[in-house]
Amino acid sequence: MKTDLNLLPQKGPQLSGSRILIIALCILAVALGGVGLPLCQKFILRNKIDQLTIELASYSEIEVLAEKLQNQVKRLTEIDNVFTDIKARYLPVAHILNDIEANIPQNINIEKLSFSAEILDIEGTAPAYREIAQFHVKMQEVEYVDSVVFRSAHREGQSENNAESYRFSLHLTISEKELPAGGEEAAGR
Repeated sequence: MKTDLNLLPQKGPQLSGSRILIIALCILAVALGGVGLPLCQKFILRNKIDQLTIELASYSEIEVLAEKLQNQVKRLTEIDNVFTDIKARYLPVAHILNDIEANIPQNINIEKLSFSAEILDIEGTAPAYREIAQFHVKMQEVEYVDSVVFRSAHREGQSENNAESYRFSLHLTISEKELPAGGEEAAGR
């Protein structure tokens, strides 16, 4: 028997071209995935940062608008306070004037009205004492008038049409508690 001795190592399995190509493609895919994935995440984060920057700018605009609205509300509140003050001061006076107008006899002329705190002084002229007395009584019937004091009445003389004329003065004390503070009743007259 003859034995062959082969001193050369046997050839191992050889890598074919297609196997090398597959391995190269796998290495390339891993390399691209290793580099491309962080770049993709960076791109996504950059887009989110840009969107949030735009949203933050809109919040800044909203803050400016909110500040403007707060200033406008403050101004309107001040205006409302002014109107409330005017209403508290002048509507009761308007109510008193409306009641005087409703209760004054036709022939009486009011020449002077002075109002301070709870006192109303009325000066005027009338053709006769009777009209002055009627006015006096009607003003006593007004619910918020505490008292009517007849101060004076004197004959002024005859007017152009030979009618007598009397100058009079009334002093009224007003109860502010009973006086309507304004609103629809005073404004609706």
